[in-house]
Amino acid sequence: MPSFKSISPKVYLFIAVAIWGIATPVIKATVSNVPPFSFLMLRFCIASIITIPISIYILRHNKIDFGRAKHIFISSILGHVISLSLIFWGLSKTTSLEGSVLTAFSPLIVAVLGFILLKETLVKRKIEGTLIALIGTIILLGIPVVINKENFFGNILFFGGIFFDGLYVIYVKKYLSGDKILNPISLTILSFAIASIIFIPLAFIEQNSNYKKISYGNIRNCAISDIDNGEYSIEYTCNFTGCFSKKNPTEYDCILRKNIPTYAYHLKASISEYLKYPNVIGIIYMSIFSGLIAYIFFQKGLKNLKASESAIFYYLQPLFGVPISIVFLHEKPSLIFAIGAITILGGIYIAELKKN
Repeated sequence: MPSFKSISPKVYLFIAVAIWGIATPVIKATVSNVPPFSFLMLRFCIASIITIPISIYILRHNKIDFGRAKHIFISSILGHVISLSLIFWGLSKTTSLEGSVLTAFSPLIVAVLGFILLKETLVKRKIEGTLIALIGTIILLGIPVVINKENFFGNILFFGGIFFDGLYVIYVKKYLSGDKILNPISLTILSFAIASIIFIPLAFIEQNSNYKKISYGNIRNCAISDIDNGEYSIEYTCNFTGCFSKKNPTEYDCILRKNIPTYAYHLKASISEYLKYPNVIGIIYMSIFSGLIAYIFFQKGLKNLKASESAIFYYLQPLFGVPISIVFLHEKPSLIFAIGAITILGGIYIAELKKN
């Protein structure tokens, strides 16, 4: 039986991108019921809680100086906070199919950024393929603005997430992959802890915004004068909940303060609802599989390959995401989607597979 050290870095990368390919429709299915920042908070907090003992061990036995801490923090902001926020938010406003295809553009972004920032080689065919894939992306992003503005906005957000994920890959490759103290497990666990800390206040702000939008959120509190007037009015009355018009007893003019749910109650009820089936399946998948396992495997593969070589594995993501989106989410590819996808795949073929 081969040891973990003898496993090819390409095997680690293949497993990671397969998990991430499945993650796109999983996110889409879950984010329909769980708001993006709340989803991300639960995802990273669960992963961080699971790895608390390992985190303590890492901090006790490894010297994390200011330079390393800075690089871990920046990589976490790029790859976990900004990138995933845009991807999750984007998927709440577009289809899993379009998101899955847009992930195929990731390697070309990484290749270009690797050329600019890491001085890696960028051959002519890769430039040609990048331009063709860019045309396909413009078709996928641009034409829907005439037909479906919501999908257009979601695709822009998702594409922005892919771009920051490319920056994350380049940053990790340049500053952290060769670190002799920080191994892939240490880097993943510490960066997840940072992300969980950042997403907690963001989720609370998101929940506060949702709290203000609930049915009682825009209704004023009843005053004593309202109760008194209700007792003597023909058209206006009050009950244990509040005061309302007799013509429409379901629409309250004001609510008694004691009946308005507090923010703490709303937050507790919301999180309890998010952790119920089937939402909890998506959260656990994103926490453990797409979170800890995939990132650790990706870091192990990235450690021994060029950024552009590792990025090519992103092309496999649509092979997992598209079929699942069609079969399980019942999403149907449109003509624009087909044209954009074929153009992107054509650019990918020229960039990565066609011989010189």
